[in-house]
Amino acid sequence: MKRLIILKGEVETLDFFTERMTDYLRRICAEYIVVDTKNILDYEEQLLHFIEGGECVAFSFNNVGIDVTILSQNIWNRYGIPFFDFIVDHPSYFGDILLNPPCTTDVICLDKNHVDFVREFYPLIHNIWFVPNGGTELAGRIPYDERTIDVIYMGNCHEVNGFYQLPYLSIEASKDLFGYCIKRLLENDRLTVEETIKEYIGDDKNINKEHRLSIIQEAYLPIERYVRRQFKLRAMAALDKLGVSVDIFGDGWRDDVVIFSSNIKIHNRVSSREVLEKVSDAKISLCFIPWFKKGCSEKNFDSMLNGALCVSDRSEYLEQRYLDGNNIVFFDLNNPEQMAADVKFLLDNPKMAANVAQNGYDTAKRYDDWENRFRQILEIIDDV
Repeated sequence: MKRLIILKGEVETLDFFTERMTDYLRRICAEYIVVDTKNILDYEEQLLHFIEGGECVAFSFNNVGIDVTILSQNIWNRYGIPFFDFIVDHPSYFGDILLNPPCTTDVICLDKNHVDFVREFYPLIHNIWFVPNGGTELAGRIPYDERTIDVIYMGNCHEVNGFYQLPYLSIEASKDLFGYCIKRLLENDRLTVEETIKEYIGDDKNINKEHRLSIIQEAYLPIERYVRRQFKLRAMAALDKLGVSVDIFGDGWRDDVVIFSSNIKIHNRVSSREVLEKVSDAKISLCFIPWFKKGCSEKNFDSMLNGALCVSDRSEYLEQRYLDGNNIVFFDLNNPEQMAADVKFLLDNPKMAANVAQNGYDTAKRYDDWENRFRQILEIIDDV
């Protein structure tokens, strides 16, 4: 097994994932070092000593530490160390670093569409793999019938502060693009954001591949956030109308148009560990997958592994692994009323709900916890 340099230190959620990885590496007695990039100078001597031991690779989430330098040179490039980058957001967010990586970079994506995107737009990436996110199980699950939270949602509802002119497009064309893509995604939630942008641009010969990437990089996030916000607000409004009690832990949920009653309780965002403690006390966990149509995020698996019944929109990965009504309950983003009715039915039938939750736990434990993911990642690293 190759020796691992694990980089952390920029985002709390990513550091939490990194801790899960080091927990696993410790259990299997792997040789590794953790470097906090916020205090990189404090680790320089230790890091160089580890590198001298030979045959090591660097690993991080979302490019953390990929640009570490020593003597004005990228350290991974200087010592010929491959960098494995597990990207847990859309790869368009990291265009500059992936378009011109500072070292030999292998990318792991949590969505098959992201794999295709990297292949299309980032030709200098060495290798690309698909590995979904994993889930974390806390010790001491509360029995289903003793849980005090009916429904939990873990996450933000980002506001979009207007749209703007995109590169290589006029103001009018930019407005048209935003409007077109939002309309398409609200009508057909199985499309990806980049598919709708490409549809709008079409075969315009004045917009080359580099221009298309720039447009996607600028337009992706506001489009995704606007569309997801609409779906989330509609869903919460439907639950509120049926009198379902929901505890939300996240920011951005206040809205001037959609006003919730006291059924919808909005709490401040909490840390990754704290939110798992909350979901461990929830009967149902409502999951809106980030726009990962052929992958999944950690929230679904966190929910199942901590004993909550996962009620989620669909993705190709989840549909291949989970069965509606058996170990998960799927809903249609464009039918929030049916989702709310299903949630109310499950709350009114706790034995049935507890059975689905237990089946979800069993499936996620077998296939979708972080131990499964890190085992797969280490196999990838050792095969390169």
